[in-house]
Amino acid sequence: QLVGTIGGMLLVDRYGRRPLTLWSLSGVVASLFILGMTFHPGGLESQSAPLWAMVTYLVFFGVGMAPLPWIVNSEIYPLQARSTCIGLTTAANWVGNFFVAATFMDLAEVLSTDRICPSAHPDGVFWFYGAIAAAGWLGLALKMPETKGLSLEEIAKLFEQGSSQAQQQAISSPANSVPPATL
Repeated sequence: QLVGTIGGMLLVDRYGRRPLTLWSLSGVVASLFILGMTFHPGGLESQSAPLWAMVTYLVFFGVGMAPLPWIVNSEIYPLQARSTCIGLTTAANWVGNFFVAATFMDLAEVLSTDRICPSAHPDGVFWFYGAIAAAGWLGLALKMPETKGLSLEEIAKLFEQGSSQAQQQAISSPANSVPPATL
């Protein structure tokens, strides 16, 4: 995850928050579904497949889903509410982390597709988390504006207007254009 996080820090201002978030979440979704296949009876039979699926998950998560929510979170709230909102979202993050950790083993057994030995085949829980991540990807793809290169005032206008026109204006602004040679 450290490798991914360092990569994300180096790429975020070059490619933008939105594309990096969507790319990262795409890799998270794919690796969770592959991880589910590694535990599915008759699925991927390689002994190293679970390890590589988890490493892939950690790298993709580290590139975008680890640092970018915190970056975007610090940009999107109005100044007068920023500290309260960041406190609330941080608390929500930790409650969510606790909920995942506290329920993982039970969900792994309940959602297993192997009724004979569900504790040895936690495939369903990874597919469940992959489906949640896919739904998150869709929501972000539809609603997340690009904030790269925008001032806090310009970002505030994006959320005040709340329209796709404002998103399109932000995406096509000169501050967000990337010369073709840098891609």
